[in-house]
Amino acid sequence: MKSFQDRAADFVEFWTWVIREKLMNHNTAGAYRSACKKILALGDGWEEQSVTRLDVDAQFKKYRSAKRSEMDPGTFESYKSRFMKAHESYLAHLRDPAGWMSVHKGIARRDASSGKIRQSTPRQVHETSEFDFANSGRDNSAFVEYPFPFRENRIGRLILPRDLKESEKNRLCAFLATLVGDDDSSLD
Repeated sequence: MKSFQDRAADFVEFWTWVIREKLMNHNTAGAYRSACKKILALGDGWEEQSVTRLDVDAQFKKYRSAKRSEMDPGTFESYKSRFMKAHESYLAHLRDPAGWMSVHKGIARRDASSGKIRQSTPRQVHETSEFDFANSGRDNSAFVEYPFPFRENRIGRLILPRDLKESEKNRLCAFLATLVGDDDSSLD
């Protein structure tokens, strides 16, 4: 796996790599790459700028100020949204490259009309830390976290209500059944 650093140039190159390795929908990754380069590439030396210490709002204001006459407000908002998602995802990759890979590989889904298994790209999965959960406005005592080992070095986590209802369990089971096919060899 290619190693990426805390540099703006690597941040932009990362999305090219994601496309090349087919780790995510190429249109989405291409839109992220484009937004990142446009917003970061303002002036000399931008390539060495730290991504982890980047003031995203200040950078976007700088870009908006420089390009105000060239774009309508809707385009600015699109770039900002893509950049924010790309930045969050890249930071997650820097923290845990192997973990990032596992949540961005395609998921097998069963096509509702044909019943055949097809490959699709999942949406970004966000980690929920204890801090996030504690500050989510939920009553922590009402939920239980269940670690679930899938295979070597892969543990999923379910955070479920203590008073999980039979109907909720059935919905959860039905949802999980839509995520994978019966035969792993069909994904090749």
